[in-house]
Amino acid sequence: MDATGEYLCNLARRMWHGYLLEGSSSSEGLLPLLDESCVIIGTGKHEFYEHLADFKKALEFDLSESEGIDFEIVDEWYEHRRISESAYLVYGGIHARERADENEALVDMDTRFSLVFRHDDRDGAWHIVHIHQSLPYFEQKAGEFYPRTLSEKACEAIELANRMRELARHDQMTGTLNHAAFFEDAENAVATQPDGWWCFVADVDDFKGINDGWGHLEGDKALKALASALLSQAGPKDIVGRIGGDEFAIMARMDSISAAEAFVRKVDEQFALGVGGSAGFSPSISVGFARVDGVFRDAVARADAAMYAAKRSKLKETSEGADPA
Repeated sequence: MDATGEYLCNLARRMWHGYLLEGSSSSEGLLPLLDESCVIIGTGKHEFYEHLADFKKALEFDLSESEGIDFEIVDEWYEHRRISESAYLVYGGIHARERADENEALVDMDTRFSLVFRHDDRDGAWHIVHIHQSLPYFEQKAGEFYPRTLSEKACEAIELANRMRELARHDQMTGTLNHAAFFEDAENAVATQPDGWWCFVADVDDFKGINDGWGHLEGDKALKALASALLSQAGPKDIVGRIGGDEFAIMARMDSISAAEAFVRKVDEQFALGVGGSAGFSPSISVGFARVDGVFRDAVARADAAMYAAKRSKLKETSEGADPA
């Protein structure tokens, strides 16, 4: 274990928490960590600072504009890499959003960052000499390194407005509907055509353990594999959404419980193919389902309970089958 690298990751975490959650530039915040020669590149095209004094002025405006906004951190991860005896790279990602009612966020920011720390022998402390923050370009497809600009695709104002509305309805990582959009579409579908719907809820087993033991990049791969498995088995009118951190739901049309059970098996098979065990471990999923009979949210609750029952059964089988020696 690299104790210095872990220390600097924790330092970066405290810095971002102070800035996002407290709006702080105090001793627990951002400014005391910055070297006078620090170069800062933010997400906006104007956010390029070569002098600490210029950044301080911009920070004052930033804090005043965000005053009154209550942020929460949905997810975060930090990694480090030693550059030399006196320099470290700390990088990672932070998903922060504004707290709002009914799980709808006015500000939703999934940002990536890199920090370069340098040890100063004069005061014996580590200082940040470079910050680079960026937001993913959502129109860029996987495997595409020279993306077309959004302006090429959106020649008409109405087309652009509709596209942005769709982006706001989808989870940025997996392409499934987000929490609010999933429940809106599902409840509308049930109101229009009440019969024949089943609700499935699925999540990745021991997702926290994957993130802690194998890293957030492997955790992200598992989430994408689960979303892909659900989407691959969904019909043209079925509705798939990410309703929690690692929890997904799909409302699908089925004609029998045997069809629902077959659907679960196919999703499980597709997930196993998607993750492939390339990292040296084999993630698994648990799925529960319930017929939609009346209130849709009641069916979600029953499917969620069934998923946790399946998870408990799996753990019981594992413990009973374990070698006592």
